[in-house]
Amino acid sequence: MEKKINYNRELYMLQKRLGILSNKKKMIYTQISTTEKALVELHKTDETHVYKIIGNILIKKNVDMLIKELEENKTMMASELKKTETEFETNLLKYKRFGAEFNTNHNMPSNDHTLDDDKSIFDMSKLIKDTDN
Repeated sequence: MEKKINYNRELYMLQKRLGILSNKKKMIYTQISTTEKALVELHKTDETHVYKIIGNILIKKNVDMLIKELEENKTMMASELKKTETEFETNLLKYKRFGAEFNTNHNMPSNDHTLDDDKSIFDMSKLIKDTDN
C-alpha cells in the first residue's frame, strides 16, 4: 500500500512539474517572439529616440541603446529557454521511466498506456485513480 501511495505521489509530482515547465516554455517563447517583433520595428525606424513603456510611464530611449538592451534580453531569454527545455526533457524521461515501472508493478500492459506523446502525460492521472480503486 505504501509503495502504491509513493508511486501515485511521485507520478503526480512529476506530472505537475511537467505542466509548470511546459507553461514556462510557452511564456518564454512568447517573450522572445515579442522581443523579436520589437527589434524588427526598431530596425525599420529612422528615429533616433523612441518611447518605451515601463510600468505606467513612457520613457524616452535612444533607439540604438534600446536595440542593444533588447538583444541582451533576448539572449538571456534564449538561455533560460534552453535550460527550461533541458529540465523538461529530464523530467519527461523520469516520468516515462516511472510510468513504465508503474505499469510493470501493476501488471498493466505497457501498450495500453504509452508515454510517447505529451497528451499521455496528463492522462496518467486517470490511470493512477483507476488503480487506487
